[in-house]
Amino acid sequence: MVGTIIGAGIFAVPAMIGQWGVILGSFGFAVVVGIVIAVHALFVEAIVLHPGHARFAGQAAYWFGPWMKYPAAIIHALFIIGSNFAYVLLGGGFLAALAHLCGVDAPLLLWQILFWIAATLIVGMRFDWMSKIEAALAWVLVGVIVLIIFIFVPHLDGWTIFDVRPFIGFQPYGVFLFAMLGLTAIPEANDIVEGRRDDVLKSVTRATILAGILTWGYGITAWMVSGGTLSTNPADVAIFLPSFLVWLIPVFGLLAVITSYITSAIDVRNMCTSDLRSSKAFAWFIAVVLPILLLFVTTRDLLTTIGFVGSIFGAAFAILAAFMGQRALLRHENVKIWSRLWWWREAGATAVVILLTVGAVIWLFFHA
Repeated sequence: MVGTIIGAGIFAVPAMIGQWGVILGSFGFAVVVGIVIAVHALFVEAIVLHPGHARFAGQAAYWFGPWMKYPAAIIHALFIIGSNFAYVLLGGGFLAALAHLCGVDAPLLLWQILFWIAATLIVGMRFDWMSKIEAALAWVLVGVIVLIIFIFVPHLDGWTIFDVRPFIGFQPYGVFLFAMLGLTAIPEANDIVEGRRDDVLKSVTRATILAGILTWGYGITAWMVSGGTLSTNPADVAIFLPSFLVWLIPVFGLLAVITSYITSAIDVRNMCTSDLRSSKAFAWFIAVVLPILLLFVTTRDLLTTIGFVGSIFGAAFAILAAFMGQRALLRHENVKIWSRLWWWREAGATAVVILLTVGAVIWLFFHA
């Protein structure tokens, strides 16, 4: 669960902390983490009470009826397609940074295409050991994040915390939401604990909190060590590391991005073939072809892409998951009015949906 949450989005957090300022950015990030914890907890209710094993579209069909299968599949696919497009942008950036360290320079677009080719070949090979490799790399990434935070802490510019920025946009909301959502890992977490509600709820909640702490820690220290001068290029964080560790950010960033891309592509491909019973060719087109097509038909700005995917597609993904959880809670018998479970069912899910919807509307208002 931690490995799924901590992915490409973490590398965009420092610049977003800086856009709102340390104090307001930290508050906004904490609010988003709280919303995501609630969404994850609600989705746990739906997963636990589902009698079979289905992916997101199958879950929607069970809780709302067959008519909801295709809208849920579209929401799921759009989120993954947008995410993988962001991974191509970021992965190409890290490849370019590594090549530059080796004395090789080429257009960024070339590195992005090379990243897509390599990641797509791995997806096509369908390595059974990829999930084990990803799990190991996730913990290595956590270790590297902790190491970077410890390296940065003695060199923080304390005055940066008082650098109040004018509220000029709502882009950090989408980036924070993108960085923290881990809905796709919850069914796997449920399988590991064999459907025990309390255990999966504790695991998912603790994992989300831990991922949030690590992401915020990396974001705030990376921004403060730069004295508020960090650019929007995620790879530029490396210049604030000791010279013998400048490779650390691009290497482990590349590993984090490529595992996220592979997992997302396989997830949406399996959703197409299992829930929708579509052909493998169609599933392949959705999973890996559409993201690279976007490279040539839309903007290649990473932060704008992540902000849009998180605030619109991510919010829609989370809203539907919250509604599933609310429907599941309605199945509970003997729920006393005004009890904690009653409040969670009636007010908790509604509040989450309202906050996510308002966030999406405000993001659109600032970026229209």
